[in-house]
Amino acid sequence: MRPLLQLLFALSSLSGFSQNAWCGTGLPDQQAELESKINVESRSTITIPVVFHVLWKDSVENISDERIYSQLDVLNTDFRALNANLKVLSKEKQNLAADMQIEFCLAFVDPFGNPAKGITRKQTSIDNIGTQNTVSIPSKAFIKNSSLGGTDAWDTEKYLNIWIGKFQSNTILAESKFPWDTIRSEDGIRIDPEYVGIHCVDALKKRFSYGRTLTHEVGHYLGLLHPWSADCTLGDQVQDTPPQRNAYYDCNKVDDDECGYIPLVENFMQFSDDLCLALFTHDQKKRVDQMISKYRPKLLSNNVSCFPFYYPTELTEDNLNFYPNPSTGCVMVDIDLDTKLEIELEIFDATGRLIHQESNIVMSIRPIEINFLQSGMYFVRAKSNGKSVTKKIIVL
Repeated sequence: MRPLLQLLFALSSLSGFSQNAWCGTGLPDQQAELESKINVESRSTITIPVVFHVLWKDSVENISDERIYSQLDVLNTDFRALNANLKVLSKEKQNLAADMQIEFCLAFVDPFGNPAKGITRKQTSIDNIGTQNTVSIPSKAFIKNSSLGGTDAWDTEKYLNIWIGKFQSNTILAESKFPWDTIRSEDGIRIDPEYVGIHCVDALKKRFSYGRTLTHEVGHYLGLLHPWSADCTLGDQVQDTPPQRNAYYDCNKVDDDECGYIPLVENFMQFSDDLCLALFTHDQKKRVDQMISKYRPKLLSNNVSCFPFYYPTELTEDNLNFYPNPSTGCVMVDIDLDTKLEIELEIFDATGRLIHQESNIVMSIRPIEINFLQSGMYFVRAKSNGKSVTKKIIVL
């Protein structure tokens, strides 16, 4: 159930990224990269409290709570191997997928014990605050320091801090700190608001409009590396991701890599398009467990209060929503439902004529293009597990 319901009840142009690194997380030093084997006992599911710090200059950068809720949904389904686009892969690739046993929730208590909602907001006068660093201390980010116009981190040993702020055009999309980075006040992730959550965007930006940029960066936050290396060794230090020499982009099927293997382009640590990314592997899970045990042990016994991750199993009026409504060009369909269930959508005009149909929906939150519809009133019916709900939308 999304935080909004829980409360009720209790890149720049992508041409700059097409063949360049969109992830700003740097290469780890060799000592940290070549971790000694750490024995990690089997564990129960970890719940990580998250706080999103929104820094905005123009109102468009002050993204909605709903966008942030959708991002949290993406993290939870991806890290529990519940993302629906995993189902469409071959059985061989599905067998590679690991349930990371990690869930994320908005923190409802701040470090001082005060009630909170896991989202802070602050207007700034600084251009491109997301990529501004001090000259004297290049690692000191404006967005992460209140004295520089940003917002200070909440206790980084107990909270995952995610800073959202505008990045300079044609640079990166996001950047994460590794678990072994030593400046604790800067620990966390920073990301351009364009790439947070699932939302309607123009055609150029659709590649990264399904929230997987943050899934990738949280992988880095938990100690995962990119799977490529120039010498075709195990660049990410895990056994079950095939060696590859180069990063891969888009959703194109690739032939054998220069290293002699077919890259696992669906892995979340690749640079593939969001809708292609679908899984973490079992050995990546082992590495994450090692990293948490060594560098983030307080996440294993965290007592920060937040709502648990939960999806209802029955479609109702309350868990089907559309926004914006009225809408032009694109509408977000938000179906708060267990992603194991198949969903079908139908759009009818005011006379009851069926004019659009989609089945086997692969995301619980997704944009639907409606620019083919004339202005007027329409009805959208969702069907799942023998239940159906119909709601009205207005197209301007």
